[in-house]
This record gives sequence, C-alpha cells and structure tokens, in this order.
Amino acid sequence: MKYDDKKKNKALVYIAKDMNIKDIQQELGISLSTLYRWKKSEQQKIMMIKTSLNMRNLMKKNENDQALAICEEEECQNDGVVQSQKITLLMRMNTKESIQEALSICNKEEFQNNEFIQSQKIKILLKINVEENLQEVLAICNREEFKDNKIINKQKKYALLLLKYFKSIKAQLITVPLQFLKEIKKHQLSLSEIESLDISDWNKMVLTCAFYDNENYSKKMILDYLKSQIQVYMEDENALKGINKLKSKLEQKSSFFDMNFYKDMLDYNVYLPKKQKKLQRLKKKLEENLDIYLN
Repeated sequence: MKYDDKKKNKALVYIAKDMNIKDIQQELGISLSTLYRWKKSEQQKIMMIKTSLNMRNLMKKNENDQALAICEEEECQNDGVVQSQKITLLMRMNTKESIQEALSICNKEEFQNNEFIQSQKIKILLKINVEENLQEVLAICNREEFKDNKIINKQKKYALLLLKYFKSIKAQLITVPLQFLKEIKKHQLSLSEIESLDISDWNKMVLTCAFYDNENYSKKMILDYLKSQIQVYMEDENALKGINKLKSKLEQKSSFFDMNFYKDMLDYNVYLPKKQKKLQRLKKKLEENLDIYLN
C-alpha cells in the first residue's frame, strides 16, 4: 500500500523520536513491514530530523551558539528544515550582517521551491525595505507552486494592502512644477491664480508665502498669515515644523527672492504627516502579523 508524503514524514518524525514501531503502526495505520523498511532506507532523513529536533530544543533554551554550530556541519548545509531554523536564528540576531546572511540562504538555488524558506525570504524583504521589495515579494507569492500555501497567501494579502496604500500616497502627491515659482518671481502669477491651482493646500500656502515675499508685502502681514495657518495644521507636528521654518525665514527677510528655499518647502513629507503615521501603523500591523505566521 502506498502512503502519502505527509503520513510518511509524520512516521519518520516518530521514528526519529524513538517511538515504539508498534505504537506508530497503531496511531498512523501504517503496516509494520513498511515502517521497518522506512527505518532502514531513510536513515539519512531520520538523522536530519533528529538534528532538527535537537536544534529546536537548543533554540527553546536560547542556546543559539550551539544551534548555529550544528547548522554549519556539512551534512546540514543542504537540509531545508535545518537551514530554515538557521534563518530563524539569524533573524533573531537582527543585525545587518545576520539579516544579509539569512537572505543569502533564501536565495540558494536548492531552496527556491522550499515554501517555508521562501516565506521567510518574504519577511526579510519586507523588513529590509517594504516599498522597494514589494514587487519581488509579490513575484514569490504569485508562483504557482505556492498558491495553496496558507502562510504565503497571508503574506500576499498584506503585501497587496501595502501596495495599494503606497499607490494611494503617490496618487495624492502633486509635485508643484518649478515653473510656478519662476512665474511668482517674474510677477506672472497672482494670488487668485495660486488659489485656483489644482495642488495641495500645503503647497498653496507655500506659494502664497513666496508671492508675499516676492511682492514685498510687510513682514507683519506675512507672519499673520502664517499664524492663521498654524490653526489649520495644529495637529500635524511635521507641518508645524514646516510653518516655523517659513516663519524663521521670513523674519530674517532678505532683499533677494530665495527660490530654492521655497522649492524645498514643497516637499510632500511636510504636508502628509497623518498619512505617514497611518502607513507606519500599517507597516507595524504587517510585521506583527507576519511574526504570528512565521514564528
């Protein structure tokens, strides 16, 4: 009688744990002759299971150096289970070097079809740089051989959520052309025209300050305008820092129009602090959930 791989692997684990053969037969319904045949023919695999179980015990006791030493033994180099445990240890160390070593194991040719190691690779890629590595993560998740893997499908769900969020941020970012500042400098853009531009409120505020500055409005009027904007951005710490930067610049008003200063103030990081905080919460949620699925 032929038994599926799942049942066979379970039997080999029991054999590696030195469980009585008759007890294994009774629990799994596998014939004695088959169990004895496997015990003889699968000695190498049983030995590696014993090694893996030993490593698991060492890891539970936080005896990580001993566990890593086992991983370095020649017979363990190509064993997916042991190398996966090594990846877990390296990720626990959480140094730049250990993370890179873990990633190099994941990239080995012999582990490309190993579901668990590839799921660990996904976690590493997302920890290193979420946005830059999303496409590589999704490429792993979309491989045909992983379509039924529950862990990878969970990771795909969160990766798609992050991708959607990054796209939503980029869709909201409106880069104000340098041309607007050039037009202000040449007195070719009015306040009403600035107000009608299809840009963010933050960038309208910056351009308005640039307009006042270039048209030599009184310092008091400009600072009063900025005070009114403080009320608008009261809950946005980054935005308030930006407004204070504008105030400091205008309080030291010089005789020339500093276009580069205003160009820098148009940076989206200043006026999207709430969305950045939301993204950080989402990334934290992602990491917490991946920890649950992979640990």
